[in-house]
Amino acid sequence: MRVLPSPLIAASVALACVTTSPSLATNPRLVAASASDSVPAGWALDGTAVAVGFDAANAWRGRTPSVRVVYAAGAPYAGLLQRVNATPFAGRSVTLEGHLMRDSSQASVGIWLLAADSAGKRLSYVNSYDSVAHAPLRWARHRLTVTVPPTATRLLVGAAVHTTSGVMWIGDVTLTLNAGGR
Repeated sequence: MRVLPSPLIAASVALACVTTSPSLATNPRLVAASASDSVPAGWALDGTAVAVGFDAANAWRGRTPSVRVVYAAGAPYAGLLQRVNATPFAGRSVTLEGHLMRDSSQASVGIWLLAADSAGKRLSYVNSYDSVAHAPLRWARHRLTVTVPPTATRLLVGAAVHTTSGVMWIGDVTLTLNAGGR
């Protein structure tokens, strides 16, 4: 994997995030731990990316760099993921939201949430791949609201691109507990 050069200064790495309550996910603004990082702190690469890095030229909300993920044809998918302890939210309603952009109408981009139990058994999986139609090179909001299964002990949340070769930019990803929570 080729890492894109990062022209970031640590103080300007934070990506804008609009949320009314704190995100349950770590680092929803996708901030780098240092200016030399290509993957945001608390996040991991998922799938097969040809290149990943921060991109000031395609800034989310015109202010701060987005995360750029380049995906190659033939690979199943590429993106970022994060593991979250689900125990405090088991049986409660959460919303996963992300702002994404793609370079081609052929590239399918979306956010996803997987809930698993302590044995690693998949309890639920939802994604936004086919639910948001948006033009290439335009930011689009992806949003999923789900009830975390009562026996869930971990959540995996992420954003990914698949279907064909292309580029995805990620502006932010937040996971919030909904009002009332149950």
